[in-house]
Amino acid sequence: MSRILLAAALLALVSIADPTGAALAQQRITSSDLEQLRNKVDTQRDAYHLLDMAEKEAREEGAQERADAFAAAKAKAREQYHRFNAELKKAQVQKTEQDKRAAQGNPDYK
Repeated sequence: MSRILLAAALLALVSIADPTGAALAQQRITSSDLEQLRNKVDTQRDAYHLLDMAEKEAREEGAQERADAFAAAKAKAREQYHRFNAELKKAQVQKTEQDKRAAQGNPDYK
């Protein structure tokens, strides 16, 4: 079971490789951009919880080496979660400001 959890969690960590952050600062932020960032935050949160369960299971089985590997991957997932969450918050602020500027220039803008 823990091997399946590890594979799923590692896939979640590896599958998130497209650029964000600086790229968003140089372009118009869309609802789709925000949704992608939300998905990354959710994926990292889920990976963290899966890795936590796998680490606990490995410790209960006495597999210290596996537990250590899960702990390291869990720390990476937590780090990525915080990074993407910060990017999401920043993008949300930028989107709000962007929408305000657009509304000032066009009263019919929604």
